[in-house]
Amino acid sequence: MPRRKLRLYVWPEYRTDYTSGMAFAIAHSEDQARAMVTKKYDYKGMGWSPDFGPSPEVYELKPIAFEVGGGA
Repeated sequence: MPRRKLRLYVWPEYRTDYTSGMAFAIAHSEDQARAMVTKKYDYKGMGWSPDFGPSPEVYELKPIAFEVGGGA
């Protein structure tokens, strides 16, 4: 069974205890993205689960390149 395409998942209202934070993950599904962010957030192994807020914004990924030149 082919895997889903990678997508960028963005939660712009992540962990809004005092002000809005932001979380993002590049994953094959929203479930996988949430699991990745939760694992990263639970850095001390306490079993904490972050507040993701509303559904994420989802962006399909396309090949892209960036370049910043320098010089005199």
